[in-house]
Amino acid sequence: MSDKAKALPFDTAAGYTGIPNVILTHYQYFPKLNGNAVLVYAFLLKFYNADYGYAFPTQEQAARALAISDSTYRNAVKTLVQAQLIQTVENGGGAKNLVYYFRKPIEDESEFFRMFPEAAENKRKRTRQDSVYGQMIQR
Repeated sequence: MSDKAKALPFDTAAGYTGIPNVILTHYQYFPKLNGNAVLVYAFLLKFYNADYGYAFPTQEQAARALAISDSTYRNAVKTLVQAQLIQTVENGGGAKNLVYYFRKPIEDESEFFRMFPEAAENKRKRTRQDSVYGQMIQR
C-alpha cells in the first residue's frame, strides 16, 4: 500500500468526506487545533485529487467557501502543518496557491503525546479541570 493510500483510508471519489477518528480524539489536545482547523482539514480532504496525490484549492477559494477570513484559513493551515497532518508545497509557475499533501495521523495515543508534549500537558490540564468540575457538581 502506498503512503498516499495509508494517509487516506477511504475512497475520496465516493461522494463523502471522512475525518480520521484520531482528529476527534487525541489531536483535540494539540495547541491551536480548533474547529476552524478541523473544518479546513475536512475541506482539503474534500478537494483531495487521488490521481495527483494532493489537494490544491487556492487559499482564496477555500476561505470563501468556508466563510472564514484569509488569515483564519492561513492560521488553520499553519496549525495543520505543525500537527503534521498536512505538508504544503508552493505551486510552481505563476500561481500563488499551495499544494497540500496529507500525512498519516499518529494513531497511537502514547506515540502522539511523546511526539507532542504540549498536547500531553493540555490533556493533563483538561483532565484536572474536569475532575474539579465534577467534584463541584457532586456537592
